[in-house]
Amino acid sequence: MSDDTPLPTFIAFEIPSCASAKFTFSPTTLADVGSKSIKLDRGSSGVDTFPVTVTAAYPAFLSKPSDLDLYLGTTKRLTLPLANEGPSTPVTSITAELSGGQPLPSFMTFSNYVLTVEAYREMTATEGKIEVYFKLSDG
Repeated sequence: MSDDTPLPTFIAFEIPSCASAKFTFSPTTLADVGSKSIKLDRGSSGVDTFPVTVTAAYPAFLSKPSDLDLYLGTTKRLTLPLANEGPSTPVTSITAELSGGQPLPSFMTFSNYVLTVEAYREMTATEGKIEVYFKLSDG
């Protein structure tokens, strides 16, 4: 490191031949997140310093959830695409809400990646879009 401390455990350095050197980066925990400055002392050829930045891979859907068209008197279910998670960012919860954090209306339920919308014939027709926001959390 640039302050002469040893390399973090997620950075490995090896010299496979006299003409080359190799760094391997394998961050696996949130403790590895941040910026580091690596110093490479090349002896009489000088010293090189270069930055390394590790960012967290927050959970995200593997693809955008599709739109759902609904008509009165029908029930539709939307199964969300799986979430992308890594060893340091497991999905611990997923929630659904309307814009501004409002709860889902009574004709919508959400459980285990499935949004169910039941548009009963007795309902007053609402024409237009209702935007539902899905939030993934890693705790």
